[in-house]
Amino acid sequence: MSFDAAEPGTSEQAWRAYRSALPPLDTGPLRRLVVVAAHPDDETLMAGGLIAMTAARRVPVAVVVASNGEASHPGSTSWTPERLARAREEEVVAAVRRLAPEARTVLLRLPDGALAAHAEQLAAALEAEVRPGDTVVSTWEGDGHPDHAAVARAAADVAAIRRSAHLQAPIWAWHWGEPSGAELPTAVRLDLDAAALAAKREAIDLHATQIAALSAAPGDAALLQPGVLAHFRSGSEVYLPTPVSAQPVDFDAMYAVSDDPWGFTDRWYEQRKRALLLATLPRPRFGRVLEIGCSSGVLTAELADRADEVVATDVADRAIAQARDRLRERPHAVVEQRRLPEEWDDGWDAAPFDLVVLSEVGFYLAGDALDRLVDRCRAALAPGGVFVACHWRPHVLGLDRGGDEVHRVIRERLGARRLVEHVEDDFLLDVLQVEPAASVATATGLR
Repeated sequence: MSFDAAEPGTSEQAWRAYRSALPPLDTGPLRRLVVVAAHPDDETLMAGGLIAMTAARRVPVAVVVASNGEASHPGSTSWTPERLARAREEEVVAAVRRLAPEARTVLLRLPDGALAAHAEQLAAALEAEVRPGDTVVSTWEGDGHPDHAAVARAAADVAAIRRSAHLQAPIWAWHWGEPSGAELPTAVRLDLDAAALAAKREAIDLHATQIAALSAAPGDAALLQPGVLAHFRSGSEVYLPTPVSAQPVDFDAMYAVSDDPWGFTDRWYEQRKRALLLATLPRPRFGRVLEIGCSSGVLTAELADRADEVVATDVADRAIAQARDRLRERPHAVVEQRRLPEEWDDGWDAAPFDLVVLSEVGFYLAGDALDRLVDRCRAALAPGGVFVACHWRPHVLGLDRGGDEVHRVIRERLGARRLVEHVEDDFLLDVLQVEPAASVATATGLR
């Protein structure tokens, strides 16, 4: 990829609809943030808002800057690379201080433009900085700049070793790319609060050698033109989560802290979502039902009131015990401890289900586990069987995907007709029916 920073490029206005349609990023699990920049200013442009919002939560932040950016003006006759390096180092220190006053700033001073040739040094520095459970943010491998790609590869490798979440952030792609052909798979959006946006804009202004001309001499023009800067002065940032082979979530540990980790019984959000799910079911009653990931059985009990038989599964000991206790007066509902799809009961295929419910489970299935689970469910659905999927939309740090991606996989692999599509900022609800499929009105003779 080659591009000219002096060219107008794609406008911020052209990208607005694309960015606004992206699913949000849930930063709730973020416990320590490590931002890895190829050059001074990358940290602010790609993640200044995230840095500021993280620091405001009193979450530790570290910023690693691979080079001092001494090659930003190769044609300058008034500034030497050494002078540029000193100035840009001062700029990045000031910018990080504005975004997160207590952040740790690490300057590696590797050669600008040659980071790929120093990959081992870069990786070693990151291994020394990144801890298990950190969230690592880097430039994007597909950004069109070799230094950005080198940083992305090193960050991805170290994040995988440390079992840390990794987000990549485009910078130059906004300039050379087009929304209609955006190659930003599984991108997510972080909306900045007013304080974070103000801090980011002020931090951008501190990178004076990049946003203003060094002098009137040839070769000293500003590198970041107003049209480019507009992408980063907007109210959101875009990240691409890098899938990693994360350790399975320890649900037993979560239940050790709380009997109801997600607030299924008390939160209005959960009560309303559950009511919507039940209201979208296309039949008043089902024969055989499978609920995957039943937790403490709150939804299971309501499904059991509309079914002849319910099989519910979960992996956590305490969840299983709570669900069985809640269902003790509903003997037609059984709760089994199974980790699916690995512990799928082959007998289920011989006794198919009329309804399968997968709620808030899909994003915990890493790699191809979601694909395999949906395939097993499809094989176990009776003719005309219904599959209900309901998931939190924001991409949760440390997981392979968010709700939007989970539902895309389900729709593609299930190959069923969509009866209901309910979309909110917070969650998605899809009701899918395998053939023979019909709307409620058609099935009940109204059409």
